Amino acid sequence: GFNNSNWPFFYLWSTNHLKELQSKKINSFKYKIINNPISFSDNSHFINKHFSNTISLFNVQPLAKEYLIDYSLDYQDYYFNEKTLISFYRILISIIENLDIKCLIKEKRPNNRVSNNYITYIKHLKTLNFIEYIPEDCSVLKVIKSSNLVISIPYSSPSIIAKGLKVKSIYFDPTNKLIDNDIASHGVKLINKKNIYKVIKEISL
Repeated sequence: GFNNSNWPFFYLWSTNHLKELQSKKINSFKYKIINNPISFSDNSHFINKHFSNTISLFNVQPLAKEYLIDYSLDYQDYYFNEKTLISFYRILISIIENLDIKCLIKEKRPNNRVSNNYITYIKHLKTLNFIEYIPEDCSVLKVIKSSNLVISIPYSSPSIIAKGLKVKSIYFDPTNKLIDNDIASHGVKLINKKNIYKVIKEISL
């Protein structure tokens, strides 16, 4: 754990990260707060910018139930289960598909522990003509800069990066269980099912 860390130097995104490290009571360390997104690897994938309204979605891949047991995680209580993460897409896609909006989806590299139901749903999304599925090795920065709105599952980093790049970004909670203004949000607004349609509709006007 953090208490056993012997790293002498940390690069941090913000003072929030510094406070988190300090709360872990790590042995003496030096740090530098970058305040800018860390560079990511990229490929030559071209993102078509024909659409004036583009939303990018960033999710987290859920572990299959049998692997949750390996980590002593309860499926019902664990926020990042397959039901929550599939709902993240289903709710957003049900709104986007009825508006003149292009949708970019970027997933992390696949692995053999991901839920099969989630993989099947992703295959379905790839067949929809208003969705552009971005290769895993395409830069997050490229996707964000091609977007009018970035929507991430709480509290993943793409929405924080987008905020730093002055691109409108939010977190979307499909469960309505999370509370806004969590320190992990870094000031990015948390939106639930009640208000998400209005937020998406605004960029299509």
